[in-house]
Amino acid sequence: MKRNRIIIATLLFSCAVAANAQNDRDAFRYSMLTPTGTARNTALGGSMGAFGADFSTASTNPAALGTYNRSEFSISPSLYFGSTKIEYNGETYKDYKPNFNLGNIGVVLTIPNDNESANWKAVQISTGINRMGNFNTYGYGCGPNMNGTSFIDYVAADANNKDIYTDASGQFTSGSYLGYLAWSGGLLGLDANNNFISKISQNSLLQEKSIKQKGSMNEYVFSLSGNWQDKLFVGATLGIPYYSYVESYSYVETNTNRNEPFQSMTYQNYIHSEGSGINFKAGMLYQPFSFLRLGFAMHTPTYYGVEEEYDSRFTSQFDTLSVDKLASNGEFEYSINTPYRVLANAAFIFGNFGFINVDYEMADYSIMRLRSDSYSFRTENNSIMQMYRNGHTVRVGGELNLSPVALRAGYAYMSNPFAANIGRDASHHVFSAGLGFRSTTNYIDIAFQHVTNTDKDVFYEKSAYSYNVDNISNSVVVTAGWKF
Repeated sequence: MKRNRIIIATLLFSCAVAANAQNDRDAFRYSMLTPTGTARNTALGGSMGAFGADFSTASTNPAALGTYNRSEFSISPSLYFGSTKIEYNGETYKDYKPNFNLGNIGVVLTIPNDNESANWKAVQISTGINRMGNFNTYGYGCGPNMNGTSFIDYVAADANNKDIYTDASGQFTSGSYLGYLAWSGGLLGLDANNNFISKISQNSLLQEKSIKQKGSMNEYVFSLSGNWQDKLFVGATLGIPYYSYVESYSYVETNTNRNEPFQSMTYQNYIHSEGSGINFKAGMLYQPFSFLRLGFAMHTPTYYGVEEEYDSRFTSQFDTLSVDKLASNGEFEYSINTPYRVLANAAFIFGNFGFINVDYEMADYSIMRLRSDSYSFRTENNSIMQMYRNGHTVRVGGELNLSPVALRAGYAYMSNPFAANIGRDASHHVFSAGLGFRSTTNYIDIAFQHVTNTDKDVFYEKSAYSYNVDNISNSVVVTAGWKF
């Protein structure tokens, strides 16, 4: 189209669009874990890796399952509230989205050794599901554009960089798909040098962005663990994580000057992604003294197979012209490799009075990868290597046993996995508390968790101006358990 060229390309339309739909954010979204699990685990800030005897540890250090001396079944319904506050150019907007979910459901079958003189005291077989992430958020931001900036400037630059190729009937084949949509909607023109330029006035634009996300990540686990002389505990978990994610994104620029022909433009994008994968976890605990347990665990990367469907729509409104351009629905299959993880644990046990547990976790997010047989992802994977670094997480939790009641509190901190020059911050703080009521055969645990994160984002890709985003989530988890 540019320089009056009409070129028939061999690249399939669906692949041309899909190749631009996945990026580092997709890899990071499914690599950063924010597990819920049982109410006891939640109340302790997720710090149970060395003390153990909790089903949630199947997804952290499976050796902690070796501390079970009885069989157990647990189920944990949870109520989640995710809120987002966006501040842009002096304007502030806040919204939230509730979600009811299942933190965990699982069973641990303990097989004791009847030979009291045997070294192996018990073996445990465990299976069930742990929730590993919650994607339910809603965010909205609005404000006047800054220094004459516009999304169409970015689109024009993309079109000049990639050109726009169409077939003989004028249908898009390859190049800048955003540019094609904007051109079709009358938002792009050509200058004297035959370069794409914006056709809209940029002096009085109101910019709006809304994004709705829903979905979750869960992990089915099958674990085998054992207890050797009440000193050494070992365990391994085969994990089968799976997720569903839906995102509806809308960006609007409205001209507040009614004396100009351009009125507004809207860019909408919809993504529905589903994936399932496999990983392996192995760990050990050693108890040199009755008051101390030390642990170590390693997680392989998760290898996800992903199926994604999407569409994009450009709508432009002028005084005498309205264009609504919808892309054909597309589908794309690709894979994601998440980071490996290394964990260390320590529990300080004060007899029957309670304990303090400390967990440390390291994940190298720079080794995340996107892969496909039909697209190289070379640019995206290079960006991942430059944008990300090691992420470090510390979790601390303590329990005071006032039998039959137990009081709990915890804290966790995840460092920022983005490189220092990126200007983004995914670090977050977790504050939690809870209590439990236990008898010899059953228990009820209740927990409250508060998670905070302050980040920066942009209204559209390549924008020079960012806005502040405060992400806050609150969860209430209740676990009912039966010992047998």
